[in-house]
Amino acid sequence: LKLLQWLRGLRGGYVAPIKFGFFNHSGVTVRGMAAEGDMKPGETVLRVPRKWILLPQDIDWSKYKFTSKTGSRPAPQMDTLLALRLLEAQSQKEFRHFTKVLPTREEYRQFHPLMASNEEMAMYKGLPVVQQVLAKRKEKRDEWVRSGLKHWHDFDTLWYAFIATISRSYGVTTNGYWTAATVPGSDMGNTDTPEEALINTAWGYEDGCQCFYLNTTRAVAAGEEMLQSYQISSKKDNQFMAYMFGFTLPGNPKKVKQLDEKT
Repeated sequence: LKLLQWLRGLRGGYVAPIKFGFFNHSGVTVRGMAAEGDMKPGETVLRVPRKWILLPQDIDWSKYKFTSKTGSRPAPQMDTLLALRLLEAQSQKEFRHFTKVLPTREEYRQFHPLMASNEEMAMYKGLPVVQQVLAKRKEKRDEWVRSGLKHWHDFDTLWYAFIATISRSYGVTTNGYWTAATVPGSDMGNTDTPEEALINTAWGYEDGCQCFYLNTTRAVAAGEEMLQSYQISSKKDNQFMAYMFGFTLPGNPKKVKQLDEKT
């Protein structure tokens, strides 16, 4: 409720009559958003001004002294910069209603492969998704040392922020520049299959208003969950869905490569 109140109070923002709640997807209860009243096709569900969108380029570059600005350390990749922006937002009072509702480390440990323990990794080390997780963990730990971020955050804190952003971010184009973005409120939206029957919203970024928007794509009945496509930037199979978002999609049309007999 406080998150919705905060979103509705943002200058230049807009939130339709929606509610956040719990929904069942494949036998699992997850948080999401639903319409409180009937909505027509093309209606705005929410609009979030640029000021309140977390973008990697908004971190305090002077603080970290990365090479790509004026400092002496090599800049981390975009996904790490977005994780840093989230850590900054967690210390900023104006973002408290958003950061307080993010999944905790303990919650991620219950379902997300990126938060699996070393023992769990060893048990399933033959699986490609586990190899993907191990490679990413090593990459981010090396980057944490190389960029000097180890002087600012312990690795577990940065790793949590990386998971919290990679699993909730959008790919948007702002002023001709593609970037990853974390959008408060809209990031509560879930997905499902088959997309052509169930997806009822579409999102984007508009340079004119400098804002992120989520609109309905068809009529949505009161109480119906507002669902988004997670396949916009690329078609993702269930191995990638598990790695990035922590779940798989029943009936995903993008098929996973079958394991060989040895694996």
